[in-house]
Amino acid sequence: MEAASVPVSAEATRARTKTKKPPRQGTPPWMWVAVFAIVVFCLFPFYWLVNTSLKTGGDLSSASLIPPNPTLKNYESVLKDPSFTKALH
Repeated sequence: MEAASVPVSAEATRARTKTKKPPRQGTPPWMWVAVFAIVVFCLFPFYWLVNTSLKTGGDLSSASLIPPNPTLKNYESVLKDPSFTKALH
């Protein structure tokens, strides 16, 4: 016995050959905003550390983004302190 062939309609052929759209390539803009916010959140403490270490005593009360009178004397005084360098050993 032979199987009867059933004619295939054009719609059925199109439905079978219809391909799905490829996934969208690239990263959505909101993702970049989130990444930027996380990076700023993680790096801000290091900026604050360096900013504060470069200020003089009088400048510590200012909220400026860049120290008005940057100085390395704070580092010099800490590194010349024998108790600090002894603690590093």
